[in-house]
Amino acid sequence: PRLKQRANTENTIGRFRSMMARAEGYARPARFVVRINLPRNLSKLAGLKTRGTTAPGQAGGASALHPDAVMMQQISNQLGQQVNMHCDTVSMPGHDLQAETITQFGPSRQMVTGHAFTGTIGASFYADKYLRERHFFELWQKMTTNMVTHKAGYYDDYIGSMQILQLGSLDGEGDRDVPTYGIEATEVYPEKISAIEYNYASANQIVKINVEFQYKEWHNLTTEGVKSMSFGAS
Repeated sequence: PRLKQRANTENTIGRFRSMMARAEGYARPARFVVRINLPRNLSKLAGLKTRGTTAPGQAGGASALHPDAVMMQQISNQLGQQVNMHCDTVSMPGHDLQAETITQFGPSRQMVTGHAFTGTIGASFYADKYLRERHFFELWQKMTTNMVTHKAGYYDDYIGSMQILQLGSLDGEGDRDVPTYGIEATEVYPEKISAIEYNYASANQIVKINVEFQYKEWHNLTTEGVKSMSFGAS
């Protein structure tokens, strides 16, 4: 009701109230949702056979499924939603314009020559008592590099995507849990899993798993319509 009151636009406070009512509430940093999508080739890899291995319980010479892909698919079915819900903090990536100094024809100026998506996406996740969130990202990293042979995997076999959505304001009208803005980062994988520091002084704190995700680029889901998704409707 306060936002619906007609403000006196003849003074600064009144104009601010008018703009606040037009904005239908402001974006809050605690109103967000993260969706992590695993590699699209995961189901295909889980059905592939590996050479020179034998599945437990099978006769000699029988080949096993791709072990890392099978385990990653199983833990994703069990913990995928939990990992998304346990995301405590996340940084929405920025966008940089690359410019070059031009000195011809008068005073120098900065002319845009390209753009870049610099940095990584940092996120932290609440960990349950089994640290299954950490196990989730460890398995994902095993898709990138074999921990025994130390050989790197194919790029398309371990890249996924990530969506970061801004939710409606608490004082908005009917859009409390409705995405009002969203981005999707492509070619995402967990580049770094941070160490966990243990100490007796933190007995009442919750262990968090800090992960840095590498990505190629991100798109605005509101305007660019990645994968036919549309947000930000009036």
